[in-house]
Amino acid sequence: RRRQRQMCIRDRLKSHGIGFLFQKRYTLQEPFTYNGENVRAITYTLDFYLPDYDMAIDTKGVATQQGKIRIKMLKRLFADLGRTTTIELPRTKDECAALVARLTSNR
Repeated sequence: RRRQRQMCIRDRLKSHGIGFLFQKRYTLQEPFTYNGENVRAITYTLDFYLPDYDMAIDTKGVATQQGKIRIKMLKRLFADLGRTTTIELPRTKDECAALVARLTSNR
């Protein structure tokens, strides 16, 4: 299902000539060492980033506690960078279609 949502958005963005970066990765917390233990970085990979709209789109589907925490961390990263990036989380194919329709109607 997630793949279907990704394809839906990708195809619609392409057909409307909207530029995007696919699977844009952000480091939410840098790696560090704690008491001799190497702790890996926390990263988040968005499905789509639309530079012309400063919009992040992620189609993960079911909202998990871990996913919600990572979205909060992503918002903090954007805030620290002085960005006001819009984050969209469509969960169904219909929501994906409606999002792209909204983007194209605002041109």
